[in-house]
Amino acid sequence: MTTETTAKQSPGWKAILLGLFVLFQVVYLPLSNLIQLVPREMPVQRGEFDIRIQREGTATDIRFIQEGINGLGSAIDRYGEISGQVQAWSLFAPDFGKQSIFPVMETKTSHDGIVRWIQLNPKHLPHDPNNYFRWPGQLSRLDSYDFLIAIIYWNASETSLRERREEWRQAVLDRVRQQQRSLQAYFGFSLKLYHQLRPELPPPSEMILRVIVFPTPLPGSRERPPTFMIPLARWRPNTEPTPGYLPVEAYDLVLEKFVPLATGETR
Repeated sequence: MTTETTAKQSPGWKAILLGLFVLFQVVYLPLSNLIQLVPREMPVQRGEFDIRIQREGTATDIRFIQEGINGLGSAIDRYGEISGQVQAWSLFAPDFGKQSIFPVMETKTSHDGIVRWIQLNPKHLPHDPNNYFRWPGQLSRLDSYDFLIAIIYWNASETSLRERREEWRQAVLDRVRQQQRSLQAYFGFSLKLYHQLRPELPPPSEMILRVIVFPTPLPGSRERPPTFMIPLARWRPNTEPTPGYLPVEAYDLVLEKFVPLATGETR
C-alpha cells in the first residue's frame, strides 16, 4: 500500500492579486457611496458629465481634515472613472424629482415652396401624463440619455424662469457650451431618424432642441400644473459655423433667441 502525501501549496501571485482586489472592492463600494454624503470642496464642473450627486461645501473648519476629505474623495472618484464603476444616479436623495422632462426635436425643411416643421418625439414621451403606462424594456439607457440632454431644465418652473431669468440664461449658455459634443451627436442621431421617417423630404435646414416639462401635482393637490416647453439649442446641418464659433447655438432666455457661442469663451 502506497501512501501519497500532498504538500500544501501556497497561492500563486494571481490568486493573491485577485484576493486583494476583492478586499479593496469590499472597502471601495460602501466608501464611494458614503463619501457623497460628506461635504467636499469640488472644482467647477467643466466637462459634459456634470451629473454628480456629491454634497458640496465643507464638513469642518479644521483645514487639514477638510483637505484629507477632499483628497480621499478625489482618489475615489479617479478610481471609479478608471475602473468604469462611476454611477450617477440616486433614488430619492439628495433631491426628489418634482417633474419629468423630455427632449423634443423640431426640424425645419422647405419642399415645393412649403416650409414644414416636423417634431421628433422620444419613444416614451407620454401622450397623457395623467394616464399612461410603459412596459419595461431594453431602451432604458436611451431614456437616460434623453434625460441627461434635458437635465438643465429639471428644476425649471415658469415662475423661476421669469424671476431668475439672468441666472437661467447663464446656466443654459454654460450647459450648451459644455455639452457641444453630446449635443452634436444627439442632433446627428435625430437627423438620421428624420431621414428614416421622412425619406421623401429634403434635409432640414434647421433643427431646434426643446425640452418639454411635465410638472407633478403640488402636495395635497390632484391637479397637475400646465405642461410647458423651453428651447435649449439649435443646429443648422447644412451650414458651416462662423469661424471662431461653436456649431451648436444656445437659447438666450433674456434675449429670447438663439445666440452663437464663441470658442474658448469663458464666463
